[in-house]
Amino acid sequence: MAPRPKVAAHSSTGSSKQGKQLEGEKSPHRRGHETLQSAIVPLSLQNSILQAFCRAFPKLLNPNTTEAILFPVLQRVKQHLYNRDFDAAFGCTENLEAYAVRWSPGRALGYLEIFSVILRLVQCDFDHLESGAVTAPAFVDKQPNTSGRTLRVVCLGGGAGAEAAAFWALQLISKDDALDKSTVAYDTKLTIFDVADWQPVLDRLKECLVANGEAAEIERPSFGMTAYRVDLLFFPLSKSLIDSLGTARLVTLMFTLNEMYTASIGKTQRLLLELSRRMAPKALLLIVDSPGSYSTVKLGGKEKQYPMAWLLEHALLHKATEAEVEIEREAANRDSTASAQSTRCRTVEPVWQELRSSASVWWRQPQGLKYPVQIENMRYQLHLYRKLR
Repeated sequence: MAPRPKVAAHSSTGSSKQGKQLEGEKSPHRRGHETLQSAIVPLSLQNSILQAFCRAFPKLLNPNTTEAILFPVLQRVKQHLYNRDFDAAFGCTENLEAYAVRWSPGRALGYLEIFSVILRLVQCDFDHLESGAVTAPAFVDKQPNTSGRTLRVVCLGGGAGAEAAAFWALQLISKDDALDKSTVAYDTKLTIFDVADWQPVLDRLKECLVANGEAAEIERPSFGMTAYRVDLLFFPLSKSLIDSLGTARLVTLMFTLNEMYTASIGKTQRLLLELSRRMAPKALLLIVDSPGSYSTVKLGGKEKQYPMAWLLEHALLHKATEAEVEIEREAANRDSTASAQSTRCRTVEPVWQELRSSASVWWRQPQGLKYPVQIENMRYQLHLYRKLR
């Protein structure tokens, strides 16, 4: 499921030298919010991402025709999204491309900052592997004559290209928080699942991203990307999704979870329980969404609104453990009464560890970005979990 373009609702304008801003977009209040202490992301690398979008979609991003060609399509897409008609919003290539060039570039830059923080956790795990401190888990390739450093990522609802662009750029950021053109850090294998057919958009974007790297004559690791058209709230889960979750080092839900909760709280909680069941131990789950997101739950015939963070915590830190207790209890009942009694008395360890939870964080655009459409600052909530077992 592709996220609705909520960045504009929590955004501010930047340098007047950038492209045009759409009507109705307001500046935020700047007090009382966090910022991430991330790796240093050079301005040249950020502009390289923006250039890739311009090269992939030159017709839409021609400064002389953007207002006449792009903006009418965007207004149509926004109306469909407002009406929650996702089939109409993402049902044709023209709409997908317009959505991608309008909202994905800014999000890609914000995501790059977020992912650079996550990289430090992944880097630590890789270092432990190479020192022999731990046994290599399923998500790390250990092939002969290779570094064995392959980062496998599953993006749920990440078809619009922001995650792809950010992970491509992330390969150029070393663990020393600077570009290192002589060191190949790790290969990246990205698997994307979305309800719309984003493959043509992703193919064009990837081609231009790779071309940017080749033009800069930068030695870089391999970057693989596969996209599947899948309804994430349809059960049972597809085999491709189950297999990918089992080998992923990182699973992301970027501005997607709250839309899922709006569609169906029950099915979304079930999906989170499936992640608890399918993801490998030590894998990371990253959830980023609009701050202050609420969903309505009916309990005892009465409706009540709960924060998305509360629903998330309930599913991962409470329900996931309770589900395992129930599964073990049913298995024990099939074996013997004594075994069932033992299961009832045993304390089950939690499934997830919460590494970070932030209610409101800002990514602020730097001066000097070059893009024909306005890039906004991005405000978001962030939740990061590690699978314990």
